[in-house]
Amino acid sequence: MKRSVQSSRAPSLPGRPGLPGPALAAGLAAFLAIAQASGCAAFESIAAPAYGRGWSVLAEQAQETSARPAMPAGPEDFSAEDGDLVRACEEVPEARETIKRYRDVARSKAPTADQLKGVITDLKKVEEEAGARMKNDPRMLGWIRAQIAEMQKKAEAKLLEVMRIEPSFDLSSRSKVRVAVMKIGDAVETVRAAERELWRAFLTAAGFAPNTVFIPGCLASGGGGTAAVRAAAARLGADAVLIYTTFAATTESPFGESAAVLSFAKCMMIDTRTEYLYFNAEGECREKRIGIPGFLSALGLESECIQKAVENLRVEIGLEIERLSADRG
Repeated sequence: MKRSVQSSRAPSLPGRPGLPGPALAAGLAAFLAIAQASGCAAFESIAAPAYGRGWSVLAEQAQETSARPAMPAGPEDFSAEDGDLVRACEEVPEARETIKRYRDVARSKAPTADQLKGVITDLKKVEEEAGARMKNDPRMLGWIRAQIAEMQKKAEAKLLEVMRIEPSFDLSSRSKVRVAVMKIGDAVETVRAAERELWRAFLTAAGFAPNTVFIPGCLASGGGGTAAVRAAAARLGADAVLIYTTFAATTESPFGESAAVLSFAKCMMIDTRTEYLYFNAEGECREKRIGIPGFLSALGLESECIQKAVENLRVEIGLEIERLSADRG
């Protein structure tokens, strides 16, 4: 419900406190009508910048600071290495088949986590078998172990990549899932006590564990992207992180008799362990006020509009959770 910001004291006629004179009332009515028709603030000039700003903040947060390692996929990366290793491991029956599986997984465009775990396990078995059978040739054994360690390192790096696109819990059974909430702007912002209670009540009502935690700036400052955020959430014992941001753009008329505010609240929920993105959502609020020049608080209107955008965001999150839970079910 819109709340007009006006003075509580109106000019009055002698002997009639609180009642404006007819001429003044008529003048104010005419002024406000003209302002509303032609001179008041509008949303058009602020819509595009306001909409894009919120998602750009979340996108910056999602960027990793270091490049992710990749597993070689072409046969040219393995031909010489595989031949030498197989010739050196003729006494180890598992070696040839293990390396073949390793090459097949490396060439695959979409290897599964189970395939990669199987290759890593097999490489460890080959290393153990080689150690038992080649005790009398420590130089060759050292070389074999170095080659296997390099293969294992590449497979583990690829496994980490694959796990980032797999959830560690099911949203349809989230009663034991603890959520960490973090608000970001130009840096990590403090979520005030009143807002914390609203988030706790909302997430508990949405079916998550009641012990919601909030990430302070001291744990997730200094860059690092989602890796730093997930590390901070893990230190707080959270299974998922809800990162949200708010942004508002305000325009005022030349005489200060009107103001328009467009605000957004945007969020994403990611898995603490695997970086899996469960959902993203956004809430929006538009407010426009017309009042007496000098008595209209654009700052108060902006704050109220941001709060409404966050409330709308929570509604959208609830709908998104219901949809995802239904899809899983």
